[in-house]
Amino acid sequence: MPKLQDAKVQDSALNHGPAINNIAWVLLVTSTLFICTRVGTKWATSKRFGIDEVLIIISLLFCLLQTVAVNVEVANGFGQPLTALSDNQIEVSQKYLYASNILFIASQTFAKLSVLFLIRQISPIRFHERLALAFGGLTIVWFLTSVLVLTFQCHLPQTWNILSNKCVNLRAAWNYINTFNVALEAGLLVLPIVVIWNIQVQTKRKVVIVGVFWSRALVIAAIIWQALRFNLPDTSFGPTFMNWLTTITITLVENLSIITACVPYLKPFLQSLESGLVRSDDLRRRGDITNFGTGFDKVSGAYGSGSRRQVSGNRSQLTTKDNESKSRETAVELAHIVNPQTVASVTVGRRNSRDRPAPTMAKPYVEMDVIQQNESSMDEAALGNLKMQSIAERDDAQLRRVGKVPVLKRKFGFMSMLGFSCTILITWEAELMTLGNLFTNGGYAGTVYAYIIAWVGILCAFVTMGELASMAPVSGGQYHWASMLAPASSGRFLSYLVGWLNVVGWQSAVAGIGFLNASLIQGISALNSSTYSPQPWQATLLVWAVVIVAVFVNTVISSLLPKIEGLVLILHVLGFFAILIPLISMGPHGDASDVFTVFVNGGAWPTMGVSFMIGMVSTVWNFLGADGAVHMSEEVHNAAVVVPWAIIFSILLNGALGFGMLLAALFRLGDPTVVFASPAPFMTIFQQAVGANGGANAMIAIIILLAFSALISITAGASRMTWSFARDRGLPGWHYLSKVDSRAIPVFAVTLTATITCLLALINIGSSAAFNDVISLTINSLFITYLIGNGLLLWRRVTGKILVEFEVDHELRNVDCNHLVWGPMHVPEPFGTIVNVIGCVFMIVVLFFSFWPAVNHPVGATMNYSSLMLGATVIFSTAYYFIIAKKTYTGPIVEI
Repeated sequence: MPKLQDAKVQDSALNHGPAINNIAWVLLVTSTLFICTRVGTKWATSKRFGIDEVLIIISLLFCLLQTVAVNVEVANGFGQPLTALSDNQIEVSQKYLYASNILFIASQTFAKLSVLFLIRQISPIRFHERLALAFGGLTIVWFLTSVLVLTFQCHLPQTWNILSNKCVNLRAAWNYINTFNVALEAGLLVLPIVVIWNIQVQTKRKVVIVGVFWSRALVIAAIIWQALRFNLPDTSFGPTFMNWLTTITITLVENLSIITACVPYLKPFLQSLESGLVRSDDLRRRGDITNFGTGFDKVSGAYGSGSRRQVSGNRSQLTTKDNESKSRETAVELAHIVNPQTVASVTVGRRNSRDRPAPTMAKPYVEMDVIQQNESSMDEAALGNLKMQSIAERDDAQLRRVGKVPVLKRKFGFMSMLGFSCTILITWEAELMTLGNLFTNGGYAGTVYAYIIAWVGILCAFVTMGELASMAPVSGGQYHWASMLAPASSGRFLSYLVGWLNVVGWQSAVAGIGFLNASLIQGISALNSSTYSPQPWQATLLVWAVVIVAVFVNTVISSLLPKIEGLVLILHVLGFFAILIPLISMGPHGDASDVFTVFVNGGAWPTMGVSFMIGMVSTVWNFLGADGAVHMSEEVHNAAVVVPWAIIFSILLNGALGFGMLLAALFRLGDPTVVFASPAPFMTIFQQAVGANGGANAMIAIIILLAFSALISITAGASRMTWSFARDRGLPGWHYLSKVDSRAIPVFAVTLTATITCLLALINIGSSAAFNDVISLTINSLFITYLIGNGLLLWRRVTGKILVEFEVDHELRNVDCNHLVWGPMHVPEPFGTIVNVIGCVFMIVVLFFSFWPAVNHPVGATMNYSSLMLGATVIFSTAYYFIIAKKTYTGPIVEI
């Protein structure tokens, strides 16, 4: 009897099929109940279904099919050792496993899209709508790539046969799917914060609303568990037994995604959201919404409290019928679930005081009947043209507030500007390319911790710069801000000095990134040919070649630049995963204790602390150039909002990607002495990871393409900075450099930028060290301009000299120190001051150590001559100012 009992226990331990079935069906029933509750509530209150309901139902159907497929798997022996199954059972089990995995991806995709459509309907702000659509696009990309990988995971015709030796690396494939999935779910946690925080409800309710959406953190936890299960080592029982718990985790992820998508329709959430939705809808229909919830007068171009704006029935107040109807229906149906009487007051008598927006956003009531009659008298095309004309008027009025006449064409939106800023930064790509410099002073652990400090410091610095960009969104950027913030007695000269340093910094940045492209091309050539020896003159010719192409893009096909930047943004993200997955899946395994505890003082400095700080400067270089978006401000729609948020999001996104790539490279570094002895360490890392030149070439090609894209963007930013400073008569030859052609392109400034780069590249033929000294001006000069702007803002902030919009009656804003006004993007106090102080302290520290050489007791070749180059620049610009420019440069010119 005991033997029979033991045998039964052993048999049960080797057959997990019943457990898989039970858990799968219980979770499916739970998901079905949640969806029934959601759909039933929606139908009871509004008698209709939205797209989000359709999407979640489709997700449930895929989930049902996936559960059936799992059930068939179990019926054919899944959950039991492979040796216990017949050949037919193994074949059927594999086929249904193949189908269930694809169905899982489909179910996940539609659940995510359902949440995104709900978030999109919550806020009437166009930026939020576009942000939700962008996340939807990434979700579709994840779906297509994941399905493509799983569909062709093995050679035709038996693509389901994972037991054959003709399959891709399935662990690497699932690592990609899970990593991308976690990133998307993280986005679904961040997006509600961005959207909800601008709704007119109490902070306590905002926290409740956001907390409801954050129930999706359970999905992330389940995905991580799923990923860990996939990466366990194989056992002798075979995949049919080993993957039983993995299948459960997949089912759990799938159903949790559906369940958490239904949670926002529960009554407590709707009670918290009711007032905010009704108010947002009211504001949208009255034309009183800007991109981040701040009122904007489309006639005067003024931001601020609605109590100071008079509403007329002019055409700039109109919105399209589709947006009005969608927002009104969403608000009414969700509010009705909680309180039908509220809906009655909203739909019948909107003049009731309790349905009006909060006082900070209120303005006199506009009769919607009149607006709707005006809308009905127009055709769709006329209304669209009217809307675009209103946007253009708003942007032009915004620029005139700071004294500038619109000259350039506005063709960039948020996503294209985000792509532009991310392309200039190329942080994760630069982390790979500068890994040798980072490792010399810092080692494993020093590189990691220096990155974290640099990321936080740069973020604080550029959040403050985002406030400045919101106050005065002009191409001049830092020198304009210096003029408006500095005392009247010193503002003119300080502005001029900042302008020169900014121009020199950006011109040297173009030369630096051009030379980087040339070095990458020479590096991949040397990797594939043992007889090839890179020559300096070849690098110079390659610099000329890539610069010519960059000029072509910025002049001949410049109208396509926003679309190119959007495509590069996608490549920037997908390229990250294309390199990360083979690197972590196939590279040599490192030790976590080394990565997080081993420091290296390769520069032979007296203390490890000094070595660490010098190494951190190289990390900061990988975040340099985020102000490029500022210099494109006059070509961006709603620049006062789009530019600062594009900067902040680019640093957050690039910082996250860069940190992930840095950890992957350090864990898969192999022998540091071998890697860093090569001319291009990151290429050696790729080669030893994939074990073949072909795979390494593909990974390097991605880096080269993104580096070239960065050159295009940096050329655009540098030319706009040069053009702007020439427009204010700060440069020699300003008569020509300030001109634009018939297409509103500063061709002379673009040509000058390319010419300077080509001339600087000639220095490399004689001495690469001298060329590096010239381009070292980038970090020094740009950081000085950042520090001056941030420091002056801190001074004006703490002295209370910056007012809000309705406190200023002067026509011009932020032209001089007498009429300073916060822009729509403003960090509330005391957080604004804290962030400002952190950014200033960080930049002072970085500037101090940026003049130090990489090694102690340097010789001529290893000396850091950036202090000499910076000093020469300051002396020349100062002399030119007092001899010539003082007669023509009076600060940023007020052109209106």
